[in-house]
Amino acid sequence: MSGGELFLLVAGWVMIIEGLLPLMNPKVWQQAAEAASKLPPEVVRRFGAGVLATGLFFVWLVLW
Repeated sequence: MSGGELFLLVAGWVMIIEGLLPLMNPKVWQQAAEAASKLPPEVVRRFGAGVLATGLFFVWLVLW
């Protein structure tokens, strides 16, 4: 599998997972998005950094 194919595979899975909540329970998704929009940018940035670090760790576990 080439790097480009792997990227598309991973991006596809992320989209599938991200689409599940709004598909299954749009009200909860809307409430979560509204609550997130009220958070200070620094909190959102820290959350994003935590998610990114966790994802990198999972990739590291699988590939190395």
